[in-house]
Amino acid sequence: MPRTGHREGSGYGALVMQLPCIHSRMFHMDNTGLPADVEEFMDHQIGQNVKQSGCLHWEEKAKLKEAMMDYRDRWSRFRVTPEALREKCFAVGMREDETRLVMDWLDKAQNGKHLIPSRRIGLKWPGNQGHA
Repeated sequence: MPRTGHREGSGYGALVMQLPCIHSRMFHMDNTGLPADVEEFMDHQIGQNVKQSGCLHWEEKAKLKEAMMDYRDRWSRFRVTPEALREKCFAVGMREDETRLVMDWLDKAQNGKHLIPSRRIGLKWPGNQGHA
């Protein structure tokens, strides 16, 4: 699948969705269609290392799996679509095969299956407000 970049003029740039009784930062969407916390995680916890190394190393794989298991609600179908996450994976520099792997993990996590990271990183979710 070709890398598409951002969709200029398609109306995605200003999309903001807020729900009552939910922390609004959690649901703010940017031009990729991902919630702000997932966007921040992909940019800072995953993307910076992928851009430096040119590939998805075991540490980033472990972080992704750990995040999808420990913060499962943040990766729900309601919040994260495969299309939006696929676009973000390409935007942070992942290759096609790495992106397919992440899509497989997302599918498993959203269907209640377990992902086992090779090693626990002990990551902290961006903007974590007492969430376990």
